[in-house]
Amino acid sequence: MQSSALYSMTLQSLVGLRNEMVTSDWIDAVNALPNPNDQIRAQATAFKVEHAIQVLSNAALSDIADQMVAQQAAITAATTELKDSLGDLTKLTNILDDVTQVLTVVGQIVSLA
Repeated sequence: MQSSALYSMTLQSLVGLRNEMVTSDWIDAVNALPNPNDQIRAQATAFKVEHAIQVLSNAALSDIADQMVAQQAAITAATTELKDSLGDLTKLTNILDDVTQVLTVVGQIVSLA
């Protein structure tokens, strides 16, 4: 897959995730988490997703093309797993783990610090 297609796929996955994270179903699922630390983690993860979108959107593809290609397998696996897990918000902590994996891969392409 070309770096531009990987870039588009990754950014589209992050934007789709952000859109999901502001739905009433997502908010209800976060509020239903029994552990307050998991609720905080979910809220913090939403900010991390937004930050990743901004950083990736502002990156010049020519500057990150090699990293995109090098991380192709990881990007594809992480975004596919995330897409699959989003179907069941009752497993929100698992979804947050999948989001963290996507953000970890994105962090290997662009600095999210």
